[in-house]
Amino acid sequence: MEDGSIRIKQERYNKVFITIIPFGAFFIALFLGAVLIFLAGINPWEAYNYMLYSIFGNLRLFSEVFTHFVPLIFCALSFAVAFKGGFFNVGQEGQLYFGALTGALVGIYIQGLPAFIHIPLALLAGFIGGAFWCWIAGILKIKLGADEILNTIMLSYLSILLINFIVMYFLKPANSYISQSEKIARSAYFPKIIPNTQINLGVILALLIAIIVYIFLFRSPAGYEVRAIGENLEAANHAGINIIKGTMTVIIISGGLSGLAGTSIVMGTQYRLIPALSPGYGFEGIGAAVMARNNPLGIILTTFLFAFLRVGAGAMQRGVGVPLPISWAIEGIIMILVTASEYLSNKISANLIGGRA
Repeated sequence: MEDGSIRIKQERYNKVFITIIPFGAFFIALFLGAVLIFLAGINPWEAYNYMLYSIFGNLRLFSEVFTHFVPLIFCALSFAVAFKGGFFNVGQEGQLYFGALTGALVGIYIQGLPAFIHIPLALLAGFIGGAFWCWIAGILKIKLGADEILNTIMLSYLSILLINFIVMYFLKPANSYISQSEKIARSAYFPKIIPNTQINLGVILALLIAIIVYIFLFRSPAGYEVRAIGENLEAANHAGINIIKGTMTVIIISGGLSGLAGTSIVMGTQYRLIPALSPGYGFEGIGAAVMARNNPLGIILTTFLFAFLRVGAGAMQRGVGVPLPISWAIEGIIMILVTASEYLSNKISANLIGGRA
């Protein structure tokens, strides 16, 4: 009995330790960023202090965090769902663009609907668009055994180029010199929660879906089957779980969530489809998911941190002159260290707990 109690305490300690590893990597990256800022001849304490003060002391700038938070949380949830089901979807960026396309088409060409119908319809179209683009990689894996990591990455490049082509030659107004589509109908705009800020319906939607994804993964029979497939494919097969059905479920949900990321940008901030729609939300979302150990509730925190840093980088550049390449380098260091921390966490989990994280 005593040995069992000690083992339970040890496992709890290990789980806590594993959880804080990614956050430790995050703060190490901030320290290395401070070194880079210092080498550029700028006081890092002053730079970070200005970043905090300018964002939390300015409602407009603080609300800007949420323009990045919403698509980031969808992309992070997309990776987490796929990972839990054993499908390594790293093509969130391409699925984001394709979802933005389908959502924008509904927003532009379907007119005369009330907002309470038009908004869900555009979101559904975005979900279907992202799901379809991920489904292509899923079919290639299931039918041909093709590696999904390579497929989702290559499909991302294809999606971005395809959307650029469609915008330039089909959606751009004839009298416009700018490569962008018409604006979506106002009935498809996300309504503002706080007037004169970027805090809109997308924030509530993102938080609600994060909770729904958590319930699906950890409180539903279907979620249990998905996690069983991701944990041990052979054991899940022997248990009578339908592997193909479970895999396709996570593929569709994962791709659809990425599609919602793109649609949320069109409906919440841009109000039109443009070629450079995403500054890399798909890739940053992977880092945020890894940092949260693919827990949907933890993703709420980590995506906010990533969004905060993205806005803070611009604030440091304007306020104290931190060169933008240094801000990019800090983001890159965070991504590398957080991703590397996943390997360390999995090693500790395998050795001390005896299972996959």
